[in-house]
Amino acid sequence: MISIVGPGGLGKTRLAQELAQLSSLPRVHVIELAAISHADEILNAIADGLRVRETVNHLDRNSSGPDLRRRVITALGTGPNLLVLDNCEHLIDGVAAIVNDLLAAVADLRVLTTSRTPLRLTAEHVYMLGQLSPSEAEELFIQRARAARPTVTIDDDTVASLVGHLDGLPLAIELAAAKTRTLTPETILDNLTDRFVLLRGGDRTAPERHQTLQAVIDWSWQLLDDDAKTALMTMALLPDAFGADCVEDILEATPMRTIEDLVDQSLLTVIERDGRVRFRMLETIREYGHLRRGESAEAEQIENAVEQWAVDTCQSLIDDILGPRQLQAVGRLRAEEHNLTPVLRHLLDCRDDRSIVMLAALLPYWMVGGEHIRIIEHFQLLERFLSDWTMPRHLAEHTRRVLAVQTTTWGMLPRWHELPATSQLLEELGPESADPLVRAMARLGLVIVRAPNTSQTSPAAAELRELTESADRLTRLVASPYLSGIQENAGELTEAIALLDSAFADFQADDPPWLPTRYHESLAQLHLQHGDFAEAREHAMAALPTLAQFGDSIECRSWLAFADLGLGELERAEAELTALAEAEEQNEPFGNRYMLLLGRAELALLRGDVAAGLELLAVVRRTGRTRPALPGVPDSDGLDPWTLLIGAVSTVVTARHEPESSDEFFDSLIDRAERATDPHRVHYDFPVLGTVAYAVAVWLRQRGQCVHGIDGEQVSRFAALAARFTFNRVFPSLDWTRLTKELTSAQIARLDEITTEIDSLDFAEVIARYHTDALALRRSVGTTSRSAARRSQ
Repeated sequence: MISIVGPGGLGKTRLAQELAQLSSLPRVHVIELAAISHADEILNAIADGLRVRETVNHLDRNSSGPDLRRRVITALGTGPNLLVLDNCEHLIDGVAAIVNDLLAAVADLRVLTTSRTPLRLTAEHVYMLGQLSPSEAEELFIQRARAARPTVTIDDDTVASLVGHLDGLPLAIELAAAKTRTLTPETILDNLTDRFVLLRGGDRTAPERHQTLQAVIDWSWQLLDDDAKTALMTMALLPDAFGADCVEDILEATPMRTIEDLVDQSLLTVIERDGRVRFRMLETIREYGHLRRGESAEAEQIENAVEQWAVDTCQSLIDDILGPRQLQAVGRLRAEEHNLTPVLRHLLDCRDDRSIVMLAALLPYWMVGGEHIRIIEHFQLLERFLSDWTMPRHLAEHTRRVLAVQTTTWGMLPRWHELPATSQLLEELGPESADPLVRAMARLGLVIVRAPNTSQTSPAAAELRELTESADRLTRLVASPYLSGIQENAGELTEAIALLDSAFADFQADDPPWLPTRYHESLAQLHLQHGDFAEAREHAMAALPTLAQFGDSIECRSWLAFADLGLGELERAEAELTALAEAEEQNEPFGNRYMLLLGRAELALLRGDVAAGLELLAVVRRTGRTRPALPGVPDSDGLDPWTLLIGAVSTVVTARHEPESSDEFFDSLIDRAERATDPHRVHYDFPVLGTVAYAVAVWLRQRGQCVHGIDGEQVSRFAALAARFTFNRVFPSLDWTRLTKELTSAQIARLDEITTEIDSLDFAEVIARYHTDALALRRSVGTTSRSAARRSQ
């Protein structure tokens, strides 16, 4: 770890960016922290830079909860990485804690930080960035001055004196050189000298380097008219780049003229983002704007103007974000998100009613973009806000919208904490909204809060079915995916697919594009799990164009790659997997990140490269072991869907290709199978349990019979359980035809008999049967000396 340390304006960021470009490491991630105002947002900024997007999908909806730190560690743990954290000084303690954790958890990680203060970690090597040498400073001034005005007259002695007064600080030199558009270097030198004397005669406790830098900016300040000064103080409140529409909404008098004045004075820079011009204020200039605003009688008025802009922006997009103009609203909110969220956090802290207006736009925005982690981050913030809040009558509709998103997101996750204030207020408000989609979501939210356990045996399942049969079209459309998720977890894949297929007739042309797109995405996954690879590909292709506009296409692209693997289109699958890897859009690891690695492993195995396949599976397992606990969320018991699936695939592949090493995987898997089918558990994921049963059957056939002398009847029993629990057919290694070809004719006959027998069992009975078989098998295997020694160790 290296920290580049020095004062503001010295060029730390520029040096870090140059080092990042020159790095020979295969993966370099540059994270800008200047826009972050709270330490608890640092990990999100790193995740955004790594493109670790949060997705809640059918496979991992019942894991122990979202764990952003785990996902960041996973993304960084796949090989040599350079992580650059820029502008750390205002978050020094939080950055130090996170960097310390990352360095401890990731073996092959280099960290480069820029800060005005060292992090003071044991692993830290501090590089104190010095000022430019006189010759370098002069060269920089001359280059920038001639760029500003090619005909400027340069006197070497004047330039030497000028850059000497600027202490060799690159930002100060560049700002001074920009003034040569209208002034001679001699005039600049004269003014700088006066300003330095003035500032040094003021606050003697201020560091000298801040005095000189402030002199340069202060001198620029003197050249601004009153409107431009107000603009600088105002726009300094926005941590991210902003567009012309933002300027016009916030500033009153001649907004664009004043912004152009700031650009001319090099107090704003112009960048292009998503094909649009935006204005960015350097951090040092923003600090100066804060200083001036604190001295100004306009401070309260300015802060109110920015807050009201944020509220008005959200208000203007509330209807569109869940309406036909959804994509335009998503684009607008994405552009301003980092300027809006600090205002939201401030209003929540101040218990300002306008928080609800902002949340009414931002929560649906995060929902349709698949960023459920953002909603989850606001669970407790909103609970505290609502706990003793008296709702103004005019905010009832906004509040209902907020609670509808909050509760339907909460319903997708394990209940590691309750939302009593949210639930109570939604009950009081009721579902009846002027917006039919909000009304539908609120109806679903009420079912969830009234019966939060929506497992297969919960009474909520019956209420959900009533919603899917409602006379209201949008209620059916909102409730059907939720019920299909419960059906999928119960192993009723055919029913889940049929439910979503039948709902397509309900869609209308003016529905928000998010809704049919999510249907296509869900059907792609369900068909993939069912082994219907052509149908899975068709639905994935239908969903991708819109998902790309939402910025949430990674999960669906992984389904597309696996569909191609299943269809035998290996070149096409490889191209998609390679594109995902090269883009480094490392999605949530207990989902898309793992799917990428498993896809590459399966591709290698299909091409006969067993060694590469086994190594990639080892990478998956190593990545899974780096998961630290998330505060407030119970530690994982090792029974989350992805841990079980990875254990199952590892057991199958090693049993077939490296049999002696498969015993350890099997021992762990059968132990988890016994615990995962315990009758006292609340939730059972049938497809995952079926996949575990498939792996057990393969191990028994390849290893259990010949080495451990286990009864061949057990192979048929677990193969039958795999079929009854609708095992996941996403992975080519878990091919049913291949398994049946490995069985003897007697085992196949017995498989048919057992399948007929257990097909008649109800939910509780088949779980009990699975648990009994797993317990008996674990005890049987446990009598072997190898297993006993392993457990003793």
